[in-house]
Amino acid sequence: NGQLIVSRVLADTGTGHADVRAGDVIVELDGRAPGTTKGLWEPFFGASNDAALSREIASALASGQPGETSVVIRRDGQIDTVSVGRSMPKRSWGGALHDHELMGPTFRMLTPEVAYLRGSKARADQVGQYIRAAAGSELFVVDMRSYPSDTAAWLLARHFVDDTIAAALLSGPDIANPGTFTWILRRVISPLEPTYTGRVLVLVDEQTQSAAEYSTMLMQASPRVVVVGSQTAGADGNVVQLSLPGGLAVTFSGLGVYYPDRRVTQGVGVHRDLTVHPTIQGLRDGVDEVLEAGVRHVLRRPFRLDPQVTRWRYGGDAGSFSCYLNSQC
Repeated sequence: NGQLIVSRVLADTGTGHADVRAGDVIVELDGRAPGTTKGLWEPFFGASNDAALSREIASALASGQPGETSVVIRRDGQIDTVSVGRSMPKRSWGGALHDHELMGPTFRMLTPEVAYLRGSKARADQVGQYIRAAAGSELFVVDMRSYPSDTAAWLLARHFVDDTIAAALLSGPDIANPGTFTWILRRVISPLEPTYTGRVLVLVDEQTQSAAEYSTMLMQASPRVVVVGSQTAGADGNVVQLSLPGGLAVTFSGLGVYYPDRRVTQGVGVHRDLTVHPTIQGLRDGVDEVLEAGVRHVLRRPFRLDPQVTRWRYGGDAGSFSCYLNSQC
């Protein structure tokens, strides 16, 4: 709802966060309303759309000088001022802090009917194992609310189709005619055994960027795939770097990325079948509302996970795909 909300608390870092909880609305930080800060900072961040811009600014708003800082929060209609210590170097956070996928094993069965795969941890050399482990389930959830570690999703897409099918169009510069672009590649995917015959749910949001967006597009070539979530970063394509005087560098996409019917993705983001946003109450309750809404949308029946399954825990993975298979996590 356009507000700055505490989504996670690193309870075991010793930084004095006991009075701040997930779901708290930050009314004032360092004596300034977050909305004011966001407006002042906007010119200094590069992003393809407002979803990505808000993501970048939100990830930086809590940064500042080490030591105690005053935070005014709103919880259940009550306003309170708490003192919070800044003692954790931002460089030690790691990108995973801002990913919105479920923490824990790379692959798991959420229920006997629903398989789940973390896009950031999926490995291309284990894609066949994921598909075989999910055999017999009704739904395969691929969580792309993060950045993929490799091309696992590209291979997954081949297990979701029955025939060779177009997945994307790329445009590139016409060197003979500077300033113009032409179609340079039509990306197709072909079937790969074993085929997953159930439905596929791909989860996306503002964390879905570049390779994650392209991976989503490839999977969308299958008619069995449904995409649920919110606007993605709209920053797909290759990365071109231009060096500038003073040791500066600018990076940009040198290719255009389109759906086979020539729908634009850059700046807009990938197409979604259902738009779902998290809510403040959902954050407080530790509920993954995007995941649950997506499963309900596809399976057409009630679906709710135990919050202990979705609640975030600091410290990284609770296991991996291999230990899941061996039941030795």
